[in-house]
Amino acid sequence: MSSLPPPPPGYGYPPQYGGAPMEHPRAGTIFALGIVSLVLGAIGVFCCAFLGLIGLAPLLMSGSAIREIEASGGALTGLDKVRNGRIMGIIAICLTAVGLILNITLLATGVIDVNRFETTNY
Repeated sequence: MSSLPPPPPGYGYPPQYGGAPMEHPRAGTIFALGIVSLVLGAIGVFCCAFLGLIGLAPLLMSGSAIREIEASGGALTGLDKVRNGRIMGIIAICLTAVGLILNITLLATGVIDVNRFETTNY
């Protein structure tokens, strides 16, 4: 009695795989705004203290993005970018506060003379 080879595999449905996870659509934007706000916040300590207020943008945008990423069950990525953008936004806001306190202190103690900036007409 000869043994027959096994039959070829069937042509049924292919195995179903989930798609590759996508990055959250706002993750890159939040991260970029965090970097910009951090740079402007650092500059704002020395010149215009309100530059770091752009740090509010990544701070406000990150809350909903984090909730959406966590609720996606792994279908969305970018949580690290969103969290890092949020942290940079918080640091920028803190730098803005430091700049404001520093400028107010320098104005109050007379180190910065406001009259020096008056224009004269010739």
